[in-house]
Amino acid sequence: QLTEYARVFITSEVKLPGDLQKYQISIPPEKMHDALAFSALYLGEGGTMASEAACLGIPSIYVNSLNMGYIHDEEAHGLLNSFRTAEGVLEKAVEILANPESKKATRQRLQSFLSDKINTLKLMEWFLENYPESLQILKEDPDYQYKFK
Repeated sequence: QLTEYARVFITSEVKLPGDLQKYQISIPPEKMHDALAFSALYLGEGGTMASEAACLGIPSIYVNSLNMGYIHDEEAHGLLNSFRTAEGVLEKAVEILANPESKKATRQRLQSFLSDKINTLKLMEWFLENYPESLQILKEDPDYQYKFK
């Protein structure tokens, strides 16, 4: 059903059933984020991959009964959809793929999401360049880290 809206690719560590083998592709691990970045949708059971796709601005559907804090945070900001069972997954995937604005809307929500986060690169750069004074500053004022949003 998804092939009506997009080309479907499946990556798997196990042999797929015969009817799905035509969709299986093998991507070198170092190219996976490139593939994700150009995707219309990520749908899978991997929480890390669902989160990484969401952080690339790709609509994501995470299907797993495992609870992960970062998944809940990203779901609350509209970056991904989380399902504990397969019920409703196909309908949500079709809804996303049928809407040509889904990717753009996800990227806009991503910018809003990131604007509230600490830029750890800037924080670490400041910390290292100003060490050991920076350590003392953070010990005395833990909220100082929020200057790096």
